[in-house]
Amino acid sequence: MPCCRSRLPAFVAFSVAVPCYAQLRVGFLDQTSPGTPLPRNAAALAFARSQGTVTRLHWLPTGGWQGDDERLHAPEEFDVLWYHQAEQGAVSLGEAGNADLLAYLELGGTLLLSGSAGS
Repeated sequence: MPCCRSRLPAFVAFSVAVPCYAQLRVGFLDQTSPGTPLPRNAAALAFARSQGTVTRLHWLPTGGWQGDDERLHAPEEFDVLWYHQAEQGAVSLGEAGNADLLAYLELGGTLLLSGSAGS
């Protein structure tokens, strides 16, 4: 009976080909980068580091995202961009930063807002 054949070999082959765990790549948006993060942001940063590989990024007024490594990074390099703002107050990415972020989101990128960044 062809309809009753086992699908176990196909499942096993698929399971071997796809890794069970992939390291999450987090772009942590932090305007104090490359300096010391604010105390409450440091806690969020520590948690992010426990979840995957983290690159602290700050936005440049002319556009682009610079990491602690002094390199420019594209948002698409990351599985998620996380913007945590523990301190109250409005922060603006500027026109270029907003355009970069909007393009990333329109292409299906993921943005996590926490703290007052979501308000």
